[in-house]
Amino acid sequence: MLKLRLAAPDDTDIAVNIIEDARKYLGSQGLPQWQDGHGPNRSVLEEDARRSLGYVLEEDGVIRGYAAMQAEVHEPYERLTNGTWEGNHDSYIVIHRVALDPAVRGRGLAVQLLTMLTQEALRLGYRDIRVDTHAGNVIMHKAITRAGFVQRGDIMMNIPNGERVAYQLLLQ
Repeated sequence: MLKLRLAAPDDTDIAVNIIEDARKYLGSQGLPQWQDGHGPNRSVLEEDARRSLGYVLEEDGVIRGYAAMQAEVHEPYERLTNGTWEGNHDSYIVIHRVALDPAVRGRGLAVQLLTMLTQEALRLGYRDIRVDTHAGNVIMHKAITRAGFVQRGDIMMNIPNGERVAYQLLLQ
């Protein structure tokens, strides 16, 4: 059974391992996303837990995935190019740092994690949910669209190779 819950400080080691495995996987595909020290690290994940931004996906009590959601204005999302956001732009939440345990790759858990995060966002009062990924991250693009998100344009993170494709899901 799958369960989404807030990440606790005790989850940091497992979350770091999941993020590190994802970083290596992206690198093995030739993607610059999360490479060269420009991705999530232990201090980011510890801060996520302190600020109640981090979430873990558990399967039968075993942590299988990690992500964070942040409702603060995220500057790159304010500078969307090659498209437009739909709906009210003042109140949105962004999903960051989506990663899964390599033992569960290919089972559709990324879509389930994104879907559970959107349900949590709705519970928190957000109807405008945004996410991004590198243009070359085909697997994540598929998961994002399968979870119901619509491609809206491009954003630029303030890091080398920071080009990202941005998506949005508006909930009723």
